[in-house]
Amino acid sequence: RQSSTRRRIEEQLQAPEIAGRVTMTGAVPAHELVPLAAQADIGLILLKPDSAHNRGALPNKFFDYIHAGLMIIASGSEAMRLMIEEFQCGVFLPDPSRESLTAVLTSLSPDRIRNFQRAALRARKALSWDRESRKLSGLYSRLSRKEDHAGTAGS
Repeated sequence: RQSSTRRRIEEQLQAPEIAGRVTMTGAVPAHELVPLAAQADIGLILLKPDSAHNRGALPNKFFDYIHAGLMIIASGSEAMRLMIEEFQCGVFLPDPSRESLTAVLTSLSPDRIRNFQRAALRARKALSWDRESRKLSGLYSRLSRKEDHAGTAGS
């Protein structure tokens, strides 16, 4: 049984400008997500900026798409906008409407998509857990040293 949202999206995907260029898949186990996504060209994360949560969201899906080497089209989140701009890995839509999405999709050439995908692969290196865990570990070490000094200052 399909949800009404999924049916609505599938109907929108029949627009003449994008019909046949976009496919949807059902839910997949987490460990299969990145390899499956890597078969695609573009990852969509379309949030309405109608809540504090959406405006600040940086979903795991964003990083899954980066690690799959996908161009990202996103909306609704300032955090995603900043990441897309920093890494030049896609397009941020201020308005997640059908018209905005259709306009972006129809404006994309294969070369432009490949450029965004290459940028996502570069971002993947910068956003790896190996690299981020070293930053986090360094932060914890600095905080721990500050706490140790603060604890001995009053002794």
